[in-house]
Amino acid sequence: MRMFVFAIVVIAMLYPVAAQTQRTFSYQGVLTDSLGNPKPDGSYSFTFRLYDVSSGGAPLWSEQKTLAVARGLFHTTLGDQVQIGPGLTFDQPYWLGIVVGTGTELAPRIPLTSVGHSLSSTIADTARYAINAPLQAYVDSARSALRSDTSLFAMTTPQQGIVDSARIAGAIANNAITSFSIADSTIMGEDVNSSSALNVKSITAANMDSTGPYAYRSGLFTSGLGLPRQTYATLQTEQFGIAEAAWFHSAYAAASYPVLKLLKNPSSSVNFLEGRTSDETLQFSVGGSGGAWFGGKVGIGAGVTNPFYQLEVNGIINATDIYKNGTPAATQWTTSFPNIYYNTGNVGVGVANPTSRLQIKDGSGTSTFTSASLNIENFTSGEAIWVRNASSSNTSPVIKMHQHPSSTASFVEGIAWDGVSGSTRKFHITSAGTYVAGSDFAEAFEASGGKAAYEPGDVVVLSEKNPKAIEKSTAPYDTKVAGIYSTRPGVLGADKDGVTRMDENDIPVAIVGIVPTKVTDENGVIKPGDLLTTSSIAGHAMKASPTLVNGVAIYPTGTILGKALEPLQGKVGVVKVLVMLR
Repeated sequence: MRMFVFAIVVIAMLYPVAAQTQRTFSYQGVLTDSLGNPKPDGSYSFTFRLYDVSSGGAPLWSEQKTLAVARGLFHTTLGDQVQIGPGLTFDQPYWLGIVVGTGTELAPRIPLTSVGHSLSSTIADTARYAINAPLQAYVDSARSALRSDTSLFAMTTPQQGIVDSARIAGAIANNAITSFSIADSTIMGEDVNSSSALNVKSITAANMDSTGPYAYRSGLFTSGLGLPRQTYATLQTEQFGIAEAAWFHSAYAAASYPVLKLLKNPSSSVNFLEGRTSDETLQFSVGGSGGAWFGGKVGIGAGVTNPFYQLEVNGIINATDIYKNGTPAATQWTTSFPNIYYNTGNVGVGVANPTSRLQIKDGSGTSTFTSASLNIENFTSGEAIWVRNASSSNTSPVIKMHQHPSSTASFVEGIAWDGVSGSTRKFHITSAGTYVAGSDFAEAFEASGGKAAYEPGDVVVLSEKNPKAIEKSTAPYDTKVAGIYSTRPGVLGADKDGVTRMDENDIPVAIVGIVPTKVTDENGVIKPGDLLTTSSIAGHAMKASPTLVNGVAIYPTGTILGKALEPLQGKVGVVKVLVMLR
């Protein structure tokens, strides 16, 4: 981050000509980042250069040193390491350039004030008429002095020729220093003692010129580097650093007065309090009648430090009425402690215009119009409904459904619906309690070689390589025949050590029921009623041929897959088969 140096003091330290062995002057500044924040405490390398041009050119003098920085502040004496030679006469404009560390020179360069030029003077330059001032007991920056010295205290050496512009040469009488004795008409702690703050019993400030840049302001307190804005306030505080602009603390335990009291004329319509950003945008206000307005979100209660909603409350709200757009919103609600119920109309949660008595929508999507009393739709990734009986001693069912005894409507229906027009009923429970679904019972088996190599209707047999897996049939009359890859089982058994689960390569294998099956005419034309067995074509069944024993047709035991319910049209195809392994 780029660094900045703000000059605070540039003061010459002069010595009698006869004794002059080194020419120096003091420099004090503030080292900050580009946001105006003081750099961290520590030691920093500085290079100071003097130029006779404001930019460009070659330095006439240069000195490098390491300085301690505390809260951004640093100070040094320039010329105490590299002598400022006689070639710099200080009878012309000079500029000071500063480099921090190995960076580039900070811009712009700092022009030396008249204090710097006093290096070429035999009299104090803090006031042009100082040499002509009569001797007096009290000496300020505009009084007689041979040379100015900001680092020495004038009172310590009687009859000396060195006088500090902020020191007093004789005894100090009460009220000898006033705000008009200082150049900027303010007295600050550093004006009295650079290591302490200003401590006064009271301050009475006179009104300033009403035509000036800070017209009508009676009291101004600033901290940090910045330009105070013009106001008409009686008291104004400006904080240009990182601390509070004002701090109020009632430290007395038995205090009976408020920390801050705001008073106004009862006939005035002004606000008691306003909160604004630096560009005067109103953020909140407390009106003259005590009502409050907030431009942002409001949190009330413990933990609501960053409210998500316009009004977020952690606690109980007790209100005599609630209004919406100027109309009481509670007129349709009836309360009978501890109950609350809705008298007329529909209630929507996440739905602007509910069509059911209670309609709940989660996520973004087009709500469905139904005649249901309760309509719940989830357009996100969670469940639409979660029902749990959490008590171990509860003997009631998790869900109980009641149907009128004369009704023929189903208890439950499972519909596959695309949300627009296409819908397919996958299962239902009739009014008689019959579960109606697919046409077979299947078991989950692992598909040897991967599920992708199989299709519904494939005839499968138990795998010799993996006893828990199946594979496509490839030999006629195979006694390892297990069933048919089911298209839509009505019931699927998928127990895995007490857990119902379908793994990635599992497929449903029908062992009972009616299933579309791949067949071939390898052993003759297939007609309804023919018994089927495995064939040499992978995954296909064929007509089984019996063996006559004493005139009785005997089929090979353990090879029959089922009975054909449809004729085969062509050499290979798919027909419905009543699965009946034997």
